[in-house]
Amino acid sequence: MTFAISPMLGMGDVINFSIDIPAGDDGTVTRSAGITKWWNYDSMFIYQKTLNTAAVGIGYDTSTPYDWFYSPNLITWNYWSGRCYISAVMNGETVGDIPVSGTINTIEIPHTSSPHYYFGFRLDTDAETTVATVEGAGESEFMVVRVAAETHSDDIAMRVYCDGNLTWAWGFSNLNAYGYVATTEKMSLLKYAADGECCVHVTLKFAFIRQFKVTMQRQAGSPDQAGFIEGMVNVIK
Repeated sequence: MTFAISPMLGMGDVINFSIDIPAGDDGTVTRSAGITKWWNYDSMFIYQKTLNTAAVGIGYDTSTPYDWFYSPNLITWNYWSGRCYISAVMNGETVGDIPVSGTINTIEIPHTSSPHYYFGFRLDTDAETTVATVEGAGESEFMVVRVAAETHSDDIAMRVYCDGNLTWAWGFSNLNAYGYVATTEKMSLLKYAADGECCVHVTLKFAFIRQFKVTMQRQAGSPDQAGFIEGMVNVIK
């Protein structure tokens, strides 16, 4: 059984772990897993993420306080009047909150990592194609998208989705028509030519709590299109 831990319901996983249930288990023994990681958040949501067989489940009762949520897709969650037999023991936690007065400054703490991604792609159909996906919660740092010279290469559509929602959409020819150039801030059109090589450097901040996804789509009837995408995102860990 695979479990996930997140700071809040509906947010991307921060920690994943598995617990093996031996054959013949009658459910009378508590199973556990040790995790040696810092937890930098005020709340913790633990849930069963995958199940290899329908013959294994988690014990529960219908006593209060109720704390059971279930989801068909890990996006939409529903409340249920039950209490799962899941508990967490933390080491090194404080005995309570520290009372303060006056102004409190919000500062960033080192709880993120910055994975770099690089994907080559080939658009061999006219359908919208996913070229990069990052699972988790965080925000983008930068993204570079380049396509090789080909008929209608400048008309390729690019889209950014955050948590399944369309956040940004553009094409090389659109950027050129709107006056974007290599020195334009946030969206720099480094290379552009009709039917030629095109490249854009994006430093817009795209925030997400579950998934960051980039798709591309060539113009209907145009030849196969090759290119690459690379970037970096700050993901909560």
